[in-house]
Amino acid sequence: LYLLISGAKRLAALKASGETEIDARVHPAGSLTADQRRLMEIVENLDRQQLTKLEFAEHLAELKVLHERMHPLTRNGGDRRSERIRKARADQNEIFSFRSEAAEQTGMSKRAIEIAVAIVAGLDDAAKLRIRGTWLEDHQNGLRQLSEQDAATQHRVLDMVMASPPEAASVADALVLIAGRRLATP
Repeated sequence: LYLLISGAKRLAALKASGETEIDARVHPAGSLTADQRRLMEIVENLDRQQLTKLEFAEHLAELKVLHERMHPLTRNGGDRRSERIRKARADQNEIFSFRSEAAEQTGMSKRAIEIAVAIVAGLDDAAKLRIRGTWLEDHQNGLRQLSEQDAATQHRVLDMVMASPPEAASVADALVLIAGRRLATP
């Protein structure tokens, strides 16, 4: 019995083209935890080019949660105070921080990873649902600006940029209008 962790689209394409063999990485049954399988799936998805900025950020945020659950010593820089940890310092140094590991896996800078994870943490869940399928889902600067606002302001901004016709052309413009200022004119 085999369980496909990642590569479903590649497998379907090979089957459709009549291929009978595929390169695969096979792990013995029970050798991977559910977290390890999900981690492999997320890393595979991060390599895809079709992800929007929001989807990519959500994958990174989930990757962070999994990493911290699998390597609790790395959470918040690790435990530096307890005697047990000081003795195990060599082991702790071998476990990379989430940002380092994610940077290596994605080719992104550590700062870009921090920003992406902060976007997901800052966005209201209902706001994320409203953003799906819109231009804003793939506009990182707008997502970042929106995530830095409280939930009520996020929804006011979304009301303005998603109105028909839009009351503001961007998140930045909406924030200017909400603050009671006037937009700059050409």
